Amino acid sequence: MEEKPKRSILQGLLILAVIGIVVTVAINYLR
Repeated sequence: MEEKPKRSILQGLLILAVIGIVVTVAINYLR
């Protein structure tokens, strides 16, 4: 449990990136 591999960080960045893209596309689509 103490070890936090880089995979967890990469997964977090990927999730944030996906959310950002989805939000951007949604905003552009709504406009």
